[in-house]
Amino acid sequence: MTLGTAFASTPCYVLKNGSQPISATTHPDNKKCTCVYGFSDKPVYDQFIKNADELLTPYPLVIGYLSNQIEASESADDDLLLVILDARGAKQPVLAAATMETVLAAKKNKEEQVSVEFELTFDPGTNSYRLG
Repeated sequence: MTLGTAFASTPCYVLKNGSQPISATTHPDNKKCTCVYGFSDKPVYDQFIKNADELLTPYPLVIGYLSNQIEASESADDDLLLVILDARGAKQPVLAAATMETVLAAKKNKEEQVSVEFELTFDPGTNSYRLG
């Protein structure tokens, strides 16, 4: 579901497990989608870490990472690149998300908020998220 009328704080951090940002698994029926978790402030990612089973470390969400992800996906036309906005846990019932392009533009323009463009709903049967 494309939303576009709600706003959330622009994410500044990602959580990594080792060297890779953690991501949400999307339902196999959805087109290929990469969904990294982005966080706007320490209290939010602290809550996520508290609810996580693995050892996670915060890192700045940088323009270079977003640019590289977008550039790499240009060769695969069916990829949807999302940043999940301020999730409180890995199995939260509903998540708000924006495209990496939207987050990149907000970061470049030093905007405090991004438009919430997608909603993901957790499906306990498949242990994954459905778009819309």
